[in-house]
Amino acid sequence: MFSLHPVTVTDVADFLEGAERGDNVLGAHALELLRGGDSRGPDQLGQALTTFLADRHPIFVLTEISLTNWEAQIDRGIGMMMRPPARLFIDAGMERPLAQQMSIRLDHNAGSMAGAFVPAHLVGQFDGMLEERLQRHLRRLREAELDPIANVGLLLQAVAFAKSNGTGLIEATGVVDALDPGTPVVFADRNRLPKDLRTRLEAAAKPPKKPGLLARMFGGRSESSANGTEHRIPPPDDPAV
Repeated sequence: MFSLHPVTVTDVADFLEGAERGDNVLGAHALELLRGGDSRGPDQLGQALTTFLADRHPIFVLTEISLTNWEAQIDRGIGMMMRPPARLFIDAGMERPLAQQMSIRLDHNAGSMAGAFVPAHLVGQFDGMLEERLQRHLRRLREAELDPIANVGLLLQAVAFAKSNGTGLIEATGVVDALDPGTPVVFADRNRLPKDLRTRLEAAAKPPKKPGLLARMFGGRSESSANGTEHRIPPPDDPAV
């Protein structure tokens, strides 16, 4: 399962302090591996951080797609908002050479780890991009045979939480399975979406209606394409027909 975790630089600084003291056993072990040059260190550090964050913030679970895949398959534009996790750790006080050993994005074959994050100061722009390209994302998810309503709905919920609470969002994989029972989790499920959000997404996901015969013959009326771009239907006597 892929998950999104609200995160701030303060959260990461607290995590690192606890790991240095040995209070956070997972974090302390990951730091030991990282400093020893063990290749497992970077991924275990990301897993330890997102497990730590689960005790502070709700978790938003994408069961079908990660932010890394969203960037690769749905819209490369969101990559402009995503930053490597090293930057988050460096801002929290970690030595740069250690932090830069972490992966830039999720490796879906590497097991439990953290991936890229959207910084708190970019969450508003991220939200605006999602809203502006809403129909495109819904269409491309449907074409990829993924549930567009559930996945876009979950991402919008995560972004709304981050905006309201002044956090960023960091992606992870393999973390949810190890969480304690009772941990607050929000799953990508269209049936669990707020009614107004689901209604809005279902309306936006509908393909545009094809113009009728009379509209094609006399109206020269316009229709909206799936990505929201307007196309003009020329009348029959237009030379372009």
